[in-house]
Amino acid sequence: KKRNTILARGKFSKWISKIEDEKIPLSDRLDSLVQLYNFSADLQNFQVIQSLVPTAELVNTIINRSRIIQDRLFCALTCGLIGNLAQNTVFHQELLDVGSGDFALESLKHLTIQNYVEESSVVILILKPFAFLTRDGTTALASKKKLTMNIIPPILELINTFNTFDKSGLSVILLLLTTLGNIAESIFVDAFPYETMDILASCIRRWSGSIEIANLVGKILYFFNHSPRSEELLRHNSEKMLESLMETFFSRYVVDVQHTNRLPFYKDTDLLNVVLPMISLHCLLAPLDNLGSYISPQTFCVLGDILHENPWHECIAHNVLNILYAFFTRLGRDQVLREIAPVHKKLMPSFLVVMRNFKRKSRSIADLGQSLVPFLTHNIAIASEIAKADCADGPL
Repeated sequence: KKRNTILARGKFSKWISKIEDEKIPLSDRLDSLVQLYNFSADLQNFQVIQSLVPTAELVNTIINRSRIIQDRLFCALTCGLIGNLAQNTVFHQELLDVGSGDFALESLKHLTIQNYVEESSVVILILKPFAFLTRDGTTALASKKKLTMNIIPPILELINTFNTFDKSGLSVILLLLTTLGNIAESIFVDAFPYETMDILASCIRRWSGSIEIANLVGKILYFFNHSPRSEELLRHNSEKMLESLMETFFSRYVVDVQHTNRLPFYKDTDLLNVVLPMISLHCLLAPLDNLGSYISPQTFCVLGDILHENPWHECIAHNVLNILYAFFTRLGRDQVLREIAPVHKKLMPSFLVVMRNFKRKSRSIADLGQSLVPFLTHNIAIASEIAKADCADGPL
């Protein structure tokens, strides 16, 4: 171990001296920075780095050299180095104290579609510091709040830009949404402007069927919903979010490597787990005229199919019942029953199976299902189905 540390110290000194030597060609200095970046990417080397040089001194040296050189790749590798070190929260305060966040912000000027087409790795490296510096709200919180106020507007703008690009831009969108999710979870929600909801809705629509995108958007909405600003943020243009989610609800997606097998939404359990809670939430928030546009026999067929495919899945069952409850309580019994009636044989058998399955397993699902029965029994045919189920197996 001692021998390895001595060898690493020698390499480190060599890399730093080359990076700082103005007489050495840029290509050689870049090569040394690549070596340093690769070394810092290995989490096992963090202790070695700490023993060789103070983190603040190392990063400050590289940042200053990058500002002098003004080379895009050198700048990207510097951001990558900051991102590597920021994987360990122990370094966060030091990194922010030497202006790593400010340098990363300056580097956003290189994040263009043209640069991504020419060298996608450059764009990914530049975004790396944000994805890691925004994690963990217990260290350097004051510095992170200041950084957050500055980075959210350009990140939202970049999401808009890359949402218009082809599907290879997904990796950039994922990094940007990861940063927003970290901020919402660990730092604070106050920094998010209203238009965040519009941009998140556009991500759901643009990348419809992507479990990664749905997970990240769902995470952000979760922390919005559990913040003091939940009402003002989530209600802003909630109809646009519901519209994007319902496109997913009615769609089919490629689910295999050969891109030949396309399954409907209701068969994709992973996607259901993430998307249904968001639909359930926005059924409670969207304007009535917008919500009413999704009341159709097709909607209730899909809900019936979801319950049929997942009769024992607690989260899925709960959210389907929540959606039905929002329809009935917000739009009125008669309007909803008119649309259910033509397809009640598609919905009701699955509904009754779920009610029976969770009668003793989940009190919350049983109670929610029972709250729907008074609405449903106003249709004679449905009331008859419920009565038959009661006679066959005892009261639901």
